[in-house]
Amino acid sequence: LESDTGVTDTGVTDTAVTDTAVTDTGLTDTAVTDTAVTDTGVTDTAVTDTAVTDTAVTDTAVTDTANTDTGLTDTAVTDTAVTDTGLTDTAVTDTAVTDTGVTDTAVTDTAVTDTAVTDTAVTDTAVTDTAVTDTAVTDTGSSSNAGRGRSGTSAVKLFLLSICCKPTQSLQSFFPL
Repeated sequence: LESDTGVTDTGVTDTAVTDTAVTDTGLTDTAVTDTAVTDTGVTDTAVTDTAVTDTAVTDTAVTDTANTDTGLTDTAVTDTAVTDTGLTDTAVTDTAVTDTGVTDTAVTDTAVTDTAVTDTAVTDTAVTDTAVTDTAVTDTGSSSNAGRGRSGTSAVKLFLLSICCKPTQSLQSFFPL
């Protein structure tokens, strides 16, 4: 059972797509390409997609509310029981990303690039990402209430990593004599 209200599709190509019990309200799609996409129990409200490319994406019981996507490219992405609320994506590229039980609330992503990222039971709340690049990142049971969420590397981690690699040089760089 599918319901579409106020939906505008322009230059959209869908191939072997399966949609089940999907509700779309105020959705605008422009030059979107979908290939072998499976959607189950997805609810979209006031979502705007522009020049989005999806390839072999599987979505299950996903709820999107007031989402805006611009220049987003997804390749072989699997989403399961993901909830997005007030999410804004701009020029985001995702490649072979797997998300399971992820909850996003009022998240803003700008020019983010994700490559071979695996997220499991991750909860993001009011996270803002700007020009973040993630490569082969694996998150399991992560939770973030503010800040950059699943992306970024802290200065403490870099400091500890530098000590492990080059202890003398690292200590001198942080604590010059």
